[in-house]
Amino acid sequence: AVRPGTPHAFLLTDQQIVDEGFLVFINDLLASGNIPELFTREELDTVLSSLRKQAKAANVADTREGLTQFFTDKLRRNLHVILCHSPVGEALRVRARKFPAIVSGTVMDQFHSWPRDALVHVALRFIRDLDLPSAELHSALAEHMASVHLSVDPANQRFYEVERRHNYTTPKSFLELIDFYKSFLVGKRLDIDKNIERLRRGLGTLEETRVKVEGLREDLREKMVKVDEQKAAVDLLIEQVAKASAVAEEESRIANDENERANEAAEEASSIQKKADEELSEALPAMERAREAVKCLTKPAIQELKALGKPPAECMEVTKAVLIMRGELKNTDWKASQKMMNDPGKFLDQVRAFDAENMTQETVALIEPIISQPFFNFEVMKGKSLAAAYLANWVVNIVAYNNIYRKVKPLMDAFAQATESRQKAEAALAVVQERVKELNERLAKLNAKMQDADEEKGRVLAEAEECQLKLDLAERLVNGLADENTRWTASVDQLENSKVTVIGDAMLASAFVSYVGAFTSPFRVSLIEVQLQRNKTS
Repeated sequence: AVRPGTPHAFLLTDQQIVDEGFLVFINDLLASGNIPELFTREELDTVLSSLRKQAKAANVADTREGLTQFFTDKLRRNLHVILCHSPVGEALRVRARKFPAIVSGTVMDQFHSWPRDALVHVALRFIRDLDLPSAELHSALAEHMASVHLSVDPANQRFYEVERRHNYTTPKSFLELIDFYKSFLVGKRLDIDKNIERLRRGLGTLEETRVKVEGLREDLREKMVKVDEQKAAVDLLIEQVAKASAVAEEESRIANDENERANEAAEEASSIQKKADEELSEALPAMERAREAVKCLTKPAIQELKALGKPPAECMEVTKAVLIMRGELKNTDWKASQKMMNDPGKFLDQVRAFDAENMTQETVALIEPIISQPFFNFEVMKGKSLAAAYLANWVVNIVAYNNIYRKVKPLMDAFAQATESRQKAEAALAVVQERVKELNERLAKLNAKMQDADEEKGRVLAEAEECQLKLDLAERLVNGLADENTRWTASVDQLENSKVTVIGDAMLASAFVSYVGAFTSPFRVSLIEVQLQRNKTS
């Protein structure tokens, strides 16, 4: 305000005076344009030095007193102090007595009541930014605010006459009404929007729950179909398992019977074989002695025997016995014997390969009288001919083996038959056991399949029960909140309608808060009734 020379205004309201000491500085500033001890000497010298050029241009003496006066004059010219005080109460009068410059150093402007047109224009100026359904509503609202403000003055007069108490209604009260109405209306609209949003969220949740309930019903129907299918499948598998078990048990019984028969046949064969082996063991030494006798035969010995022109009668009896064993029953003379031994090697091979087991009983009957003669043994015959002695020993042992073998043969036949029976039983048993094995494997697969199906049925049934539980809870919730759904829907409609009615409701509440606080209860009721009647007529 001093160095640049820019005009400034210092505005101070009575509400800002929190300490009466503020007015001491204001009083000095208004009275002399100077506040003592505001600057130190050094600070003041700095300020005056900065004004030296301006003072010289204004033909002011370059002295401390001249520069100080130039500073004060310029401050008075560019700095204007504006004090705003309410006329209500004793505060202004008391301060005027204590600080006289407040009155003597100022020009007092007193603001009187605004006319109706001014009130309407001011209200329109401040509420034109409000979001209202129509422009006409702005004008109607401004007219109503003016009417409310003006209607309080008669009430103030009646209030003074009755209660002997003053109540002042100033333009500031009107501005406070406008400001409070705007903030109150915005707040109420926010509350309405929040309540609508909250209710709509609740309605949306109810709708989502209803949709989920329908979905749960459909899921439950599908799961119950699956449960019935799984139950039918398990029942079918149980039936199949029962049939397969019965077949397997029957086959197992047959297998046990076959096993018993096979064991019996094996035991019989073993018993027969043991008995045959015992009896045959008596013949085996004779056969072994016959083989030893044949082993002792040599080609030279056979050749020597064959070369005899007139052999001893004993040797001829030995060769005769050999011819009979070979099946020659008619011609058994020495020439036939020599012919038999014509090829010693071949003859020995035939002797070695002789089938003692298949020698007939007739042959044995023809030979036994020969071998029963006293000389027909190895010890006697070796004195006649070594080859004849060995052949005699071979014939005796072959006949002895055959006699024992013929006794054992029935046992061996019985053993063969028993062995065959055992093999057939074992074969039948193997077939039945394979069948039982296949049936058991099939039964095991059916049991596993049935167990899997039963587990699946249990799982699906558990899911169905869980779904049923959720459905029951959801239906209870939906049914329990059905009335709430209706009430919330109606509340949303009411709140939507209240977006329009809140404009007037907020106006009535704002007028009540702004003006009737100082009145007693009868005056408050009277003012409210007047406003309600005015709202109905307007």
